[in-house]
Amino acid sequence: MEDFMLTPRRPTRALGELQRQTFQSGFERDQRLVPSSVLSPAPSPDELVIRFRGRRKVPLTYSPENETKLQRTPNKQVTPSKRGEVTPSKGTPPRYSTRQSPRKRLPLYDLSAMSPKKGSPNAKRPKFEIRPECNNAPVEVLMRGLSQPQLVNVLNKLLVAHPELKQEIDLPDPDIGAFEEQLNRLKKNIYRSLPSSRLASKNDSPAYNRASVHLLEFKKAIHDHGRTLTDSQQWQAAVRYSLIAFNYVRATPIWENATHNYIRRHCFRMLVNCCTMALKRGIWERSQLLNIKERLDDFVSEFEEIKTCLDLVTSYLDTATKDDADSASQKP
Repeated sequence: MEDFMLTPRRPTRALGELQRQTFQSGFERDQRLVPSSVLSPAPSPDELVIRFRGRRKVPLTYSPENETKLQRTPNKQVTPSKRGEVTPSKGTPPRYSTRQSPRKRLPLYDLSAMSPKKGSPNAKRPKFEIRPECNNAPVEVLMRGLSQPQLVNVLNKLLVAHPELKQEIDLPDPDIGAFEEQLNRLKKNIYRSLPSSRLASKNDSPAYNRASVHLLEFKKAIHDHGRTLTDSQQWQAAVRYSLIAFNYVRATPIWENATHNYIRRHCFRMLVNCCTMALKRGIWERSQLLNIKERLDDFVSEFEEIKTCLDLVTSYLDTATKDDADSASQKP
């Protein structure tokens, strides 16, 4: 009996449905009693005007100082704007209109005189011409700024206009000192590119990869120098340059990989060809041939193709010796 009294009794489905209908009918009755103006009030006329007006836009030329000045001096006449705005009355506040485009400044100078017309021939960018009277430097100073081809053209025009000057011109020997300085600088660059550590090898493939760019520049310089001297037919200068350049080529590093020594051999070959061409086309004395033969003997061990130059010098010496003997025998 006690267990029966302590156990709560579950509500039936009919009772839950009755409670739900009672709550819904009471809420509808309370809603009918409350006026509609309280639940959703109608907007006032002022609020409707504000809604239709939209968001206020501040003009670009608006300033609160102007408004305060107009309020302080109501009797002052306000000039109308350029766009035909109505002058505000004495009691109404001024209205500011947004500017559609920025105000343009009036030019204080004549633009037509500075900028040429499109159809005129001077429509391109004006070029600044140097007047002869503005450059009063002497001719020998102006010639320093010219390149070698320009100097050659000037000299050719002068000789064509005055052929008698060819007999008076005494050209000096080419200056090989500039070529030697360039070779010395390039040789230093080759050795500077090599690794400076004592633990790293200076003749292996990684070292060659670092110095390959400078080796190519060295080879190009030798080619250009020899080409310049042979094209100008300066045979004695070409032989002297070849003998000097042999020492710089011999001073380049010898690599462990035989294929990497191709640039070194190619430089020797170019110098041999330059020296051979100069020996064949030049006019040599006996003393000059003896000096060339003595200096070529030092490079035979480095490059075997130098023997061609040495054999050519030896044949010239033999010919010169025979000529001297014949001339001596013909004397009474």
